[in-house]
Amino acid sequence: MKNLFKFTSIIAFLFANFIFAQQKIDETFIKENIAIMDARILSVSEKDFAKQLVVVNFSEEIKLPNQINFSEEDFFDDGKNNDKFAEDGIYTSKKVFSHSEKIPFVTMDKSYSVLDHIIIDKNFKQIESLEKKKGSSLSGGPTAILDCDIKWVCGCMSSCCGFIISNCHFTIGWG
Repeated sequence: MKNLFKFTSIIAFLFANFIFAQQKIDETFIKENIAIMDARILSVSEKDFAKQLVVVNFSEEIKLPNQINFSEEDFFDDGKNNDKFAEDGIYTSKKVFSHSEKIPFVTMDKSYSVLDHIIIDKNFKQIESLEKKKGSSLSGGPTAILDCDIKWVCGCMSSCCGFIISNCHFTIGWG
C-alpha cells in the first residue's frame, strides 16, 4: 500500500509539474525567447510540397509543444507525416500544397528557404544567444532582423497553440 501511495504521489507530482510547465508558455515567454529562424519549402513529391518553420526556443526551462499553428495552418515537430525528425525545431505542415510556377519542384526531400530574415519580437531577450546560433554579430552588419509583435494564442480550432505575427520592422546591423 505504501508503494502504491509513493507511486501515485510521484505520478501526481510529475503531472503537476507538466501542467505548471505548460502554463509557463505564455505570450511573454514567446516574445522573450522564441525566434523563427527560417521558413522553408520541402518537396514531398514532384507535384507537392510541405511548408516548414524553423522555430528556436532559446530558453532551456520550457519545451515547446509538438504542434503549433501559424497563419491558420497546423505545423508539427513530431517525426510523423511530412516531418522528418521529432523535436528538432523544424515544424512541418501535415497538409501538402501543389508546386506552381512561383514555387517549383527543385529536389525531392530537400528543403529550401523562403525567408530572408529571422523573425523575433521587439521584446526578445536572447540577442546574444541568437548571434551565437546565427554565427555572426547582429550589430556588426551587414545583417538584418525582422522584429515583430508576436502573439501566442491557444484554443484554436485544431486545439493547439500558435503564433500571430504583426507590426514588423527591420533592424539592420550596419557595423
